[in-house]
Amino acid sequence: MHGGVHVRDRVQQQERELRQREAEVERGRERQVQLEQERARAEEERLAQEEKHSSLAEEAAAKGAKLKQLWAKFRAAQAEIDDLQHEQQQEKEDLLQTVRELTRQLQLQHLVIESFIPHADIEKLEARAVWDGDAEEWRLRPLADMRERESALQRPVSHPWLHRPTCLFASELSHDQAAGGGLRFRADNLLALDLDLPERTTADYEVDDLQPNVRAALSAALQTEEEIELEAEENLPNMVRSNAPPPHKAEPSGQRPRRKKKAAARSEAEELDVLLSGRAEEEAPAEEVFPEARGLGGGRRR
Repeated sequence: MHGGVHVRDRVQQQERELRQREAEVERGRERQVQLEQERARAEEERLAQEEKHSSLAEEAAAKGAKLKQLWAKFRAAQAEIDDLQHEQQQEKEDLLQTVRELTRQLQLQHLVIESFIPHADIEKLEARAVWDGDAEEWRLRPLADMRERESALQRPVSHPWLHRPTCLFASELSHDQAAGGGLRFRADNLLALDLDLPERTTADYEVDDLQPNVRAALSAALQTEEEIELEAEENLPNMVRSNAPPPHKAEPSGQRPRRKKKAAARSEAEELDVLLSGRAEEEAPAEEVFPEARGLGGGRRR
C-alpha cells in the first residue's frame, strides 16, 4: 500500500494512461498526413487556374512539361513500390526463418521439460507466469503472492439441496455423533435414530466339537478290511444242509487262497455320523450253518 492505493492498482492506472496517450499521438499523425495531402491538392488546383496561355502552342508545351513531371513522379512511385515489395518479401522470408528456428527451439525445450522436470513443478511455474506487454516478455510473480493466494480462506460453499447456506464447519458438526448429532447445525429439524431391530428367532449353525485327530482315529477304525474266505475239502458232504448251495471245488495245492472284498453298506463318512449320533441300524445276522449230527441220535434203527 502507498498513500491508501495499492501499488498494483497504481501501476495499472499508469499503463492505461500511457496507452491512451499513444493512441492520441497516432491519431494526431494521421490527421497531419491527411492535412498535407489536402494542401498539396489545393495547391495544384490553384496553379492550374492561374495558368493562362496566349496560344495553343504555349499550352501544349506547358502541358507536355507537366506530363513529363507526372511521368517522372510515376516512375519514382513505381520504383518505390518495387523496393517496398522486395523489402516486404525479404522481411517475410526472415520472419519465416525466425519462426522455424523458434519452433525448433520450442520443441527442444518442450522435450527437455517433459523428460527431466516433474509435472507438479511445471504447473507451479505456469501458475506464476504473467505476460508483460510493455517489456514483451514473461515474468514470474513472487512466491509471497502465491502463498497469500493459497493461504486465503475460501468462502463457504452451500450444497444445492440444502435449504440454507451451510459452511464446512457446520457440515462436519452436523454429522458428529459425539456431539449429539449437531442438531443446531442441521438444515432440517429432523432426528436420525438407529434402527430398532426385532427379536431374533433363528439360531446359528453349530459345528461338532470333535478334534481332527479324534475324527481321523475313528475313520481309521471304521475302514472295512479284506476278509479271507477259505474253502474246505469235499470229504464231508453231509456237513451242510440239503438246501445249501454246493460247495466250491478246492484249489490246487500250492496256490494262495482267494480274497474278496466285502461291499460296504455305507461310506466311511456315513458310518462315522451314525456312530456319533448313536443311531446305528441293526444288521441282519448271517445265516449260521452247522453240520448234521452223526451217531446215536441221527442213525436209522435196524
